[in-house]
Amino acid sequence: MPFFYTEQNAIYYESIGERGPWLALLNGYTRSSRDFRLLAKRLASKQLRVLLVDNRGSGQSSAAPGFTMEDLAADLAQIAASLAIEQLTVVGVSFGGVIAQCVARNYPQLVERLLLVSTADKKNYFQLSRTWPEDLVAAEQELSPLVSAGFRQANPLLFQALCKNIWQGSRAPGFRQQAEAQRAALLDYLESPLQAKSITCPSLIIHGEQDAMVPCQAAYDLQQAIPQARLQLIPEAGHLLLVEKPAELTAAIGEFIRGPS
Repeated sequence: MPFFYTEQNAIYYESIGERGPWLALLNGYTRSSRDFRLLAKRLASKQLRVLLVDNRGSGQSSAAPGFTMEDLAADLAQIAASLAIEQLTVVGVSFGGVIAQCVARNYPQLVERLLLVSTADKKNYFQLSRTWPEDLVAAEQELSPLVSAGFRQANPLLFQALCKNIWQGSRAPGFRQQAEAQRAALLDYLESPLQAKSITCPSLIIHGEQDAMVPCQAAYDLQQAIPQARLQLIPEAGHLLLVEKPAELTAAIGEFIRGPS
């Protein structure tokens, strides 16, 4: 298991794929890179090399308290440097999309392209819970905005399994403290307005039309903030495009990097 070590932190990462352009996948609030395994394998089959990172406060990474979004961005930049990666595409989902924006701002020479999924550049668009469900029934109620109503109705067992996974994870030792640390880092970073306006690389914004966690207006605002950004809306989809529309998401990433197949 590869780790990148800083003074008080151990950041887990792994790479998938043998050849082709590099891209990094950054996941959402409290989620780990395990969610990306199938997507990473699909992208690797398109001759892309994928870098997976567990953000501080998630997965197998350990983190000292008081980290910032700039720290999370620096983790990716330093891991890339350790692997002799000169340029890559950064794909950020939700909370990870804000990290991706920070990477593009702070390390413009590293980021060749930026792909932002189900995310925003203003804190009022984020709903990051400070409380977590105490049982599975409550989890299914509180987590229902993660996916569209149509998906829940068509895939009840899959939605239940998703809720169970999140609920069980929230009961792990130290989880809630790490979640609060991520939440604090995000809100502090978004206190400064106009962060996205300094992004200069080619950028694509992907958002589900029925996203109830980060509403569609956030995507329009982000498109206005980032110079020459393109917006792609996914119909009949909510916040978790990785779950609801994996094929469409894979195709969009591949086409953004390599062009239409």
